Amino acid sequence: MSDSKVINMWAGPRNISTTMMYSFAQRSDTEVVDDPLYAHYLLHTGVDHPGREEVLEDMSTDGQTIMEELATRKHAPQWTFLKNMG
Repeated sequence: MSDSKVINMWAGPRNISTTMMYSFAQRSDTEVVDDPLYAHYLLHTGVDHPGREEVLEDMSTDGQTIMEELATRKHAPQWTFLKNMG
């Protein structure tokens, strides 16, 4: 991810991951990315989560493209916090 240092947090449901994400979002040197692969997961597993259709409409489902975009940002912050669901 450019010169950005990455904190990649994978968490289970009902975890403190959202609290951690909001804490890191308060830092001016940190960009937070919330579940960048969620739509990819929904599409490829067929899981029927609440809001599934809205997520699939709003987010990219191409995991490779998502990771490439994160890795090749031109103006990356000092830190990137990725929150993912396991």
